Amino acid sequence: MSELMTMQWGSSFESEKSEEFESFEAFSKQEEITIMFRTDNRKLDHFRKAIAEIEDHSVYKKYCILAVQNLLKKNHLLELSLELAEEQISEEDFENELDANPSKYTIDINYIENINDLSVISKIIQEVGQSFSVDEVSEIFSLDSEDIESKLSLLK
Repeated sequence: MSELMTMQWGSSFESEKSEEFESFEAFSKQEEITIMFRTDNRKLDHFRKAIAEIEDHSVYKKYCILAVQNLLKKNHLLELSLELAEEQISEEDFENELDANPSKYTIDINYIENINDLSVISKIIQEVGQSFSVDEVSEIFSLDSEDIESKLSLLK
């Protein structure tokens, strides 16, 4: 299946016999599926954890790819700036290139969609093994630095 599917856990509810059920919903662009499990919710914990790991891996991959894309953009801008500094191109050529190809040189800044993304970003940073300022994290992952700080304060 090549299409992206979003999965969400619904809320638990009780039947007339006081049995606990768990509702699970999966959405795709074309259809909606609801599955009811007739079991104690605690027995579904391993299934919930597996879904959470899949979602975390997807977010992890998204931020890793974004970090590499932003590094390439920064390198392209440095190369163009070097050409200008070495007078290989004029100031006008420099400006024209930036205007003609903004996606090659510009890092778009976004807001954090899900506060849990911060834990994924933190994991990536730990694996890199370097300390980064909030501004560096902002640039690497295309995130607004003030948004990062405000979300971090919510976690404390």
